[in-house]
Amino acid sequence: MAYPSVTQTLDTATVATLKDSLFDYDIPQAYRNAVLMQILLKESREPGLEIQGQNLKLPNVSVKRKTMGGTRATAFTNFQDGVTAEWFSGFDVLDTSVADGPTESWTDFSYMTGYVAISGIEKVENTGRGKRLDILRSRQNQEIRRMTRLGETALWSTNTDATRGTQNAWAGIRHKVAIDPTTGTLQGLNRATFTTWRNQYNSSGGSFASAGLDTMRSMYYATSGTNSMEPPHLILQTSTLSGYMVKALEGIHRVVGSLNGTDLSSKTPTYMGIPTAWTDDCPSGYQYWLNFDYMVNILHEGAIWSEVMPGEPNDQWIKDQKRYVLGAAPMMLTRPEKQGVVSGYTA
Repeated sequence: MAYPSVTQTLDTATVATLKDSLFDYDIPQAYRNAVLMQILLKESREPGLEIQGQNLKLPNVSVKRKTMGGTRATAFTNFQDGVTAEWFSGFDVLDTSVADGPTESWTDFSYMTGYVAISGIEKVENTGRGKRLDILRSRQNQEIRRMTRLGETALWSTNTDATRGTQNAWAGIRHKVAIDPTTGTLQGLNRATFTTWRNQYNSSGGSFASAGLDTMRSMYYATSGTNSMEPPHLILQTSTLSGYMVKALEGIHRVVGSLNGTDLSSKTPTYMGIPTAWTDDCPSGYQYWLNFDYMVNILHEGAIWSEVMPGEPNDQWIKDQKRYVLGAAPMMLTRPEKQGVVSGYTA
C-alpha cells in the first residue's frame, strides 16, 4: 500500500522551533555522561536535577546565573569582612577611613562552537523533507553530545582561568577548588596574597575504612562556616569512593531507601544530610564539597545562539549547515573558602 508523504520545509523559522540548544535540547543521555556540566548548566534552566536516581533539590543556580557582555566575566567577591563597623556613644569621633579591599574577580570568556552539515548527495539519497530533517536532528544530537563532553572534560581539568589567545577553554574544578590553594591566581586575585581567597583542602585522605568518616567530618565542619550554618550542598566523588561509603553503611547493616525494610544497601548514600553523586571524570581518590550559594555561572549575553547558514559550493556540495556557539564563564567562585576538596583516599 502507498503511505502518505510528509513535507516539512527546513528553513530558519522551522529550525528555530526545534529544541536544539546546548541547554534544553532533549538529549538526557548527553547530560548523564556529564554530571558536573549538568549541575552547573542544565540546572540553570530547571528547578530540579535528577542524578543517579536522585531528584536533587539543589539551590536553583538560575538565581545565580547572570548574563553580561564585554570581553570579561566579573563576579563580586564575598570572602572578607569590612573594617569600619564600630560601637559609639555621645560625641565620639567616628572612623571615616575607606576600606579599599578587592570587591570583584574576573576572567575572560570562553567560547565553544559546534557545527553540523548535510551534503547534496545525502539530500538526494534520503529523499523527502522528513528524512532530511531526521539526519539533521541525528547530527545535532551527536554534535551536542560532543560539545557536552568537551565542556565536561574542561570542567574536570586543571585548566586555569581563561585568557584570550592563551587558554581558551573553561577553567577546571581542579584549579577552582585546588588541592594546594596557597599559590597562584584565581579569577584575577592572588591566593598567596589573599589568604581568605582559598578553598578548604586535605591532601591526605588516607584509608577510608579506618579514617574516611573522620576525614569527611572534618571537611564538613571546615566548609560549613561558623556554627555550621552554611554546609555544602553536594559531595562529588568517584564511583570507588561512593562504594567505600556504601560499604560503611553495609558494615553496620543499616537499612536505607528500602521497601518494607528489605534493602540492605544504597546506591546514593548521603553524609550529614548532604547528597552525594559520583562520576569517574573525577580524579582517583578525590572528593569535592560544593556550596552553590557562592558559585555563579556567567553566560555571555551576545554569544549564545544557533544558526542555519546557506550551503557553500565545494567538493562535498554542502546544502545545509548549522552552527552552535556558547560563550560562558561557569563556576565563578565568590567565596572559595566555602568549597572543599580531599585527595589521597585509599581503601
